[in-house]
Amino acid sequence: MIKTKFYSRLLVSLSFVMGISCSDTTEVEPRTNISSAIKGEWTLLSTQDYLCETGETTNEVLDVQDIVRNHYDFGEFEVYIEGELVEEHSGTYEVLENDYYRFTTPRETYTVKIEVSDDPNISIMYYDVDQECREVNGELRYTFTTWSRTIF
Repeated sequence: MIKTKFYSRLLVSLSFVMGISCSDTTEVEPRTNISSAIKGEWTLLSTQDYLCETGETTNEVLDVQDIVRNHYDFGEFEVYIEGELVEEHSGTYEVLENDYYRFTTPRETYTVKIEVSDDPNISIMYYDVDQECREVNGELRYTFTTWSRTIF
């Protein structure tokens, strides 16, 4: 009886040690979902100017609307123009605090604020909405873009 307990404990201990020593230490854990808010495929709808002195927003619908951003839940994003991947504008992103995101491309690293509508019927992303106001044609303003989610 004592031998049986000893051997069963030894077998359990050896199984644990063998499991650790035989495991592949180079295996990388898959990244978890880092942001469901911006995950998906987004099509550019328009550029908008925020007029800093009045708080008004102007809307300019773009002629070229075949610009798509894909944000994946593992921290990568891709930009397509007319169906072609634009690698110098694609890369990785990190979720920061208060709707801020840090994007890294082969060309640069930048931080933007992104707001996503809460409306369940339509998903709109307002990209780069918290900038410093600059004087343009005698008015203080900044420009941001509006995107529509086509695929979640």
